[in-house]
Amino acid sequence: MNNSIFIISFYNSRTPKLLEGLINDLIHFNQTIAVIANIDDFNKVEMEKHNDIYFLKRPNIGMNIGAWNEGWKFFNDFENYFFFQDECFVKDKNFYEVYLDLLSNNTHGIIGESINPKWCKSWDEIKKLPLNYKITNNDNQINRVDFYLKKMHEWGIECGTSGKHLRALNWALSQNTLAKIKGFPLGQNKEECIASEISVSRDIEAKKLGVFQSSNAHFKYIGHQEWGSEGFSKK
Repeated sequence: MNNSIFIISFYNSRTPKLLEGLINDLIHFNQTIAVIANIDDFNKVEMEKHNDIYFLKRPNIGMNIGAWNEGWKFFNDFENYFFFQDECFVKDKNFYEVYLDLLSNNTHGIIGESINPKWCKSWDEIKKLPLNYKITNNDNQINRVDFYLKKMHEWGIECGTSGKHLRALNWALSQNTLAKIKGFPLGQNKEECIASEISVSRDIEAKKLGVFQSSNAHFKYIGHQEWGSEGFSKK
């Protein structure tokens, strides 16, 4: 089994400038790199290879988590999987060594740069917060938390006692963990994709594995173009 693969999600309607920058950051680590391109009005899966970089084209389903899941299914013989949005960039070149060390602990299920602090509370607490506003689902109004819990139930995922989760900006998981959770659930719209983001961490904790931020500080090793370094708000 190969060691690691870096899988980058990319929305084909965006400029490739940030993607190219991230690829240049990651080439340094001499691991396999695959770009999974979400394309609107596209109904097949195609793979190309240019300059030792794989480019997998797919329908735009599930946003970045959908792209990551497609990458894991297609490139299924690696020990460790590093998932990135194309807006990510490497801040500290020790990141790969640090992440591998964290993944080597069999109790660590998923590693990332930012655990969402607003959701690190019990479900009952979260339901009382302003972030639990109403959304429209199938022409009906429903509170966000109730909707996310409903989706978890539909996906067969135990929600646990809290909403703790890693933001789906960058994730690292072993093949063993991905096999245990059977990949990522796919959302069909924005709110379902948020439910998917939360569900992955919830499912991993339900499997008695840990959800870990790579450092006490948000975005210590991998930065993101949209997020401030404190981890509470976007730039």
